[in-house]
Amino acid sequence: MHFYRAIIIAAMAAAACFAAEVDGKWAGKISTPRGDVPMSFDLKAEGEKVTGTAVGPQGEVPVSAGIYMEGKLAFRLRYQVAGQTMVFHYQGVPAEDDMKMTLAFGINEPVYFSVKRQKPAATTDK
Repeated sequence: MHFYRAIIIAAMAAAACFAAEVDGKWAGKISTPRGDVPMSFDLKAEGEKVTGTAVGPQGEVPVSAGIYMEGKLAFRLRYQVAGQTMVFHYQGVPAEDDMKMTLAFGINEPVYFSVKRQKPAATTDK
């Protein structure tokens, strides 16, 4: 009985460690034919569930259907454009302070970009 409890506790601790890999603020640019588009994410993982916000040209929107499992992140962003809901699908693979991302929308070709983890601003205590 104690053996199984130890395995469950170890699995839960490992899941928490992996989830922490996506926590934080990430920023980068998506290259388009019209120029670079800045994009940032503020993500928080609780187990496999990921929540947060994204900021891009359309403003700030909440992350939906976020999941982080087996080292891979996936989430959606929903934008209202001209009375229509547009859903953008994002996938990412974090590696230290860099995350390779893929953006898919409708039947368009996927867009590949990367974001970097933003370090908290240094504080000066006097």
